[in-house]
Amino acid sequence: MDNIRRGNKQLIKELNRAIVINTILNYGPVSRTRISEFTDLGLSTVSNIVADLIKKELIYETGEEESSGGRRAILLEFNCNDRFVLGIKIGLDGIVIGLVNMKSKILSRHFIPSPVNSNEKIVLEVLIKVIRDLINKNHIQTEKIVGCGIGVSGLVNQKKGMLVFSKILGWKEVRFKELLEKEFDFPVFVDKDVNALTLAEKRFGVGKEINNFICITIGKGVGAGIVINGDIYHGRHGGAGDFGHIIIDKDGPLCYCGKQGCLEAFASDQFIINKIKEALSNRQDTIIKDLLKKKEDLDSITVNTVIEAAQKGDIISKKIFQEVGRVGIK
Repeated sequence: MDNIRRGNKQLIKELNRAIVINTILNYGPVSRTRISEFTDLGLSTVSNIVADLIKKELIYETGEEESSGGRRAILLEFNCNDRFVLGIKIGLDGIVIGLVNMKSKILSRHFIPSPVNSNEKIVLEVLIKVIRDLINKNHIQTEKIVGCGIGVSGLVNQKKGMLVFSKILGWKEVRFKELLEKEFDFPVFVDKDVNALTLAEKRFGVGKEINNFICITIGKGVGAGIVINGDIYHGRHGGAGDFGHIIIDKDGPLCYCGKQGCLEAFASDQFIINKIKEALSNRQDTIIKDLLKKKEDLDSITVNTVIEAAQKGDIISKKIFQEVGRVGIK
């Protein structure tokens, strides 16, 4: 029982610390009194947490609050240029890794071709090397990195920080958190890429002031991130928002998952690219080839090529997007 109480106290302490840090990040420069008002934490609790954060050089005092009478409160600001976060996106095309400061300003960004269909060992070796190179190139001490977030396509066990399975990547049971935390002294967090995108939309985008919304992504696959009461909803087994393999037409095109007529088979980037290639093979009138560096290099066609053609009035490209937009409508 004593161990449970100690554990609960430590958890509450960590949660309160995170609340204070987020408040300073979102509202700084801000005074201790304002933090207490924003968070409903006692002023003494806030002051103790702030003292510890100042000691660790995570925050600093910066001037005084304008006063309408009485003693002026000292303002607190996050030491944004002394702590950093790594963000990693792993997808079919490759690995994108970024280094940001605590104000979410991107300081460095790199793309590395992804070792698709490689085993866990090769994937982790690539990530470890890329992370070390990024840290060394930017002359940053590892202890200055407060955490690393990984967004990956597939089913994720968020608590274990593990990619359970990804059909599109050909990987399974990749223990990102466990293995990376053995190599580095910062915590690693793993989630589905669409959930990471949705979290960014909640913090920086149109979802900033909205507590309940759905963020739908259409790319190599189709999926959604769900926000309920301001938090990402993962579902019981982490599969919330995975609707790309709902059967739209049992006699439809073959999906990479092995089934026929999935939503992804009708609405993904690859469907759009395949449709425009089909139009070209049938010699239909389209400007697609005029947009390519090499007119006969059809493998260089991307969904952005088709978007550009549609924006320039290409009838065939516009019809393809209209067809995609009508998926599921009878």
